[in-house]
Amino acid sequence: MAVGYRDLITRTYVLLDRSSAGLRVHLDRLATSRELVDGTVRGGLRGSVGSAGPERDLVGTYGGPVYLVSERFIDVLRTHELDGWRVEVAGVDLWSHGLRAVGTQLGVDPVPYRLDYWLDATDDFITRSVEVEASGDGWRRRLLLSRDQSGNWRSESTEEGKVDLPCVGGDVEALRSARDCDLAFSPLTNTMPIRRHALHVRPGAVDYLMAWVSVPDLGLRASRQRYEHVRRQAEEAVVRYVDIGAHRGFTSELVLDQDGLVLVYPHLARRVERPEDAETR
Repeated sequence: MAVGYRDLITRTYVLLDRSSAGLRVHLDRLATSRELVDGTVRGGLRGSVGSAGPERDLVGTYGGPVYLVSERFIDVLRTHELDGWRVEVAGVDLWSHGLRAVGTQLGVDPVPYRLDYWLDATDDFITRSVEVEASGDGWRRRLLLSRDQSGNWRSESTEEGKVDLPCVGGDVEALRSARDCDLAFSPLTNTMPIRRHALHVRPGAVDYLMAWVSVPDLGLRASRQRYEHVRRQAEEAVVRYVDIGAHRGFTSELVLDQDGLVLVYPHLARRVERPEDAETR
């Protein structure tokens, strides 16, 4: 049986209550599948992430950000520059030295899927671990990627069911000098390299080797990227992303908030404010 938009979304927002490594997300309000598909969420989605990290320099706990990526949300996003249907909701604990996050992403290309992830980058925004699970009609995959203090990466993966997707996992030896994971289609994972070098605050350009996880197959490969500070304004900053690896030549100017979290990733995603946040502006 084919899995439709409403089936995927209903399952995700009803089941998004799971703990991993001390993290748990609770949605205060469960939006209905029709509201989400039609882009008419009223009252907003709110959540919180609990962790054992030090509170003295906690920058903020975000009940989101909520990233919507879909042609079906054009009326909400007021743009026609977005690609295929996708939506993501994430809860983030952000400190001056790192972050922890829990998120769920839904998509329909190349097959309908639900993806859940748990990210720990609490040590200078360097990825300590990221656990990713993808599932769809009759299949499920899991990838656990971790990095020790010596820079060695370790990967564990499992597969259940049959689906026409590339194999899960990849060669961790190619990641030897990487410090960050990069989860495909998720603007949240652009935050770590930007924050570590404060590129949302001051001029600079840094090249990185990233542990890139493709979605929804959960393939793993090394990806060479560059981030360049472009400008800083009162409440926003712009940092240019440049692919210097397999997709050399691709560039995009990311619009960030004051905390270095993505507001707009052109042609990919735009963060959707909760109504109470918009009213305070």
